[in-house]
Amino acid sequence: MITRMATPMMEHPIEPQLGINVIAMENTSAYFDLVQSISSSEEKWLFFSDKKRVIASKVCIFLGDPASGIDVNSLFKKVMFSQLISFLQDEQYQELHEITEQLYQFMVNLVMSNEMDIELDNEFDPKLLLELFHPRLAESDANSAFEVLQDIIKIAGALQVEQTLVLLHVFDYCTNEQIEYLQRETLRQELQVLCLERSNQPLEFEKGRNWYLDADWTELY
Repeated sequence: MITRMATPMMEHPIEPQLGINVIAMENTSAYFDLVQSISSSEEKWLFFSDKKRVIASKVCIFLGDPASGIDVNSLFKKVMFSQLISFLQDEQYQELHEITEQLYQFMVNLVMSNEMDIELDNEFDPKLLLELFHPRLAESDANSAFEVLQDIIKIAGALQVEQTLVLLHVFDYCTNEQIEYLQRETLRQELQVLCLERSNQPLEFEKGRNWYLDADWTELY
């Protein structure tokens, strides 16, 4: 997760914590620069995890605008597969390997019996086996951005996600009471969330987790 982030324009770095962190920006161009730096690895911002410089897209899961529809299965797929595989005991892993060998031999026999000029890869990869069953995360029938965010936090907590979750425009859709609830749940699940907001004024949120950059890049806390 991100522990420090900044640009050469800023006098002080931003240091996100566990829980929800808010960065509101007045300058539209600067706001989109930050979004692009996280979502597509453009290096207009510098990001650090502990003291090590990192590429934001490697330590973040960019979720975007909760009102625009978030495909949690696509975004959390890698984490979901890794966790499923981590649950395998040694005996289960060996059994899965043997099943894969049987499937491979079945396909080899099929190719040879039909004299087909096809090469097969016998590399053992549990993720490829999981793909056969199209595993999907259980979601509720969310009708609002707040309910979508509840689902995301619940799923990310269950998957023990370590990356920073990045969301846009959360304060446009949620009341202060809803934000407070999401903060409690985020802290309980030990997640880090970064809310990027476009605003002409500072937003009301906890001190130390709330940064506002005006048009002149003057940081107001």
